[in-house]
Amino acid sequence: MATSNISLDMVINLPADSTGSLLQILKIVQAQNVSVLHVETRPSKKSDFSDVFLKLSASNQDVLDQTVRLVEALPGVKVQVAVGSPHQHLKGIPLTAREEMANFPDVPWFATTMQELIEHNSKTLQCGEELGSDHPSFTDAAYRSRRQTFADIGAKYVLGQPIPYVEYNAEETATWGEVYRQLTNLYPTHACETYNRNFQLLIKHLGLSEHKIPQMEDISNFLRSRTGFRLRPSPGLVDFRDYLAGLAFRVFQATQYIRHHSSPQYTPEPDICHEYLGHVPLFCDPEFAQFSQEIGLASLGAPDEWIEKLGNLYWYTVEFGLCRENNGANTRVYGGALLSSFGELERCLTDDAKRVPLDPDVVAATPYPITRFQDVYFVAESFQDMREKLAGWITQIPRPFSLRYNAYTSSVEVLHKKEHLRGLVRDIESKFHINLCKRLLSE
Repeated sequence: MATSNISLDMVINLPADSTGSLLQILKIVQAQNVSVLHVETRPSKKSDFSDVFLKLSASNQDVLDQTVRLVEALPGVKVQVAVGSPHQHLKGIPLTAREEMANFPDVPWFATTMQELIEHNSKTLQCGEELGSDHPSFTDAAYRSRRQTFADIGAKYVLGQPIPYVEYNAEETATWGEVYRQLTNLYPTHACETYNRNFQLLIKHLGLSEHKIPQMEDISNFLRSRTGFRLRPSPGLVDFRDYLAGLAFRVFQATQYIRHHSSPQYTPEPDICHEYLGHVPLFCDPEFAQFSQEIGLASLGAPDEWIEKLGNLYWYTVEFGLCRENNGANTRVYGGALLSSFGELERCLTDDAKRVPLDPDVVAATPYPITRFQDVYFVAESFQDMREKLAGWITQIPRPFSLRYNAYTSSVEVLHKKEHLRGLVRDIESKFHINLCKRLLSE
């Protein structure tokens, strides 16, 4: 009778130039007859270091334990996380969901707890001084240097700590002011009702205005008080799988820099105008926050090809989506990229723009341009219609389990056994009884 293998996830901190150490680690793994299911290296939060992600598999737990001990004994090597091995290797990370994931060794790794999300260093695709030749700032050395300063803040930040205060200069504030004035002139006639309602909350409670760039810490604290979402400063454009994984934990990865002053009407990658003006108002809305978290949960463990499809859907809805309001009489914008780009926001509702009904299957198969205005915009029958259609579509994503976020423990629960479902039913019944008691007391 065949026995199922046991898997182990490791995060190893190495000096950036220690290619030899990585080879030593792989030789140890090979000598222990342990299979390597996945290996990946990424820059660490610590300068001059890198993180090595290893997913290992063996038929015997003792073999995996011995492998961890041998790796930990190497000079200059620090095993930050070893999930799946005994408690002494776990450094306080809850085991439940991670142990369940040992049953699915072929599923892409994802954080199952807030602590694992904190430990995980998201892959940044573009930031700082390495901006491409097609970027508006390519010949502006001062701007590129400033971008690197913001990238360094994001790279060093640890989720849960206060977000560092940023002193924006006069040129940055002027760019913010121009973008803010242009956009707020369009919002009453172009933005959807949900957006406009929550934008006024930011003005009322945070003093949002054209005269001063708000601090990310202030926005994050306000968001947490409204919907439980928090901001995490990012060095730049984040890998989409990592970005969605943050949403599953109600963490929105956001940048702190601003677009180049020569191109205030559009930016090829997210900046503070995109984050604060485009997305934050809708993250203040409880229903949209819940919808965003559900998209994040749907991405966890999804195959790569479905992440690409989900990326197309996210792009054409959450970033560039339109919806009808007032019984279909008006078309309005809810997409964050449009609501932070006054040039495209104005264009998308004109006769020059191609608008078609929202069909999730069509959207999922439609590639998108990044460096120019969109070729097509997808229109939902209502804001609610968009949420319902995407919620229906994500149920197609093939996974051998379901996921639920536990707000009490800030962790993801893996549901694939009968006892998991019984526990879920008990939780639903408990919430029903609480709500019933509240209703009866109010009568």
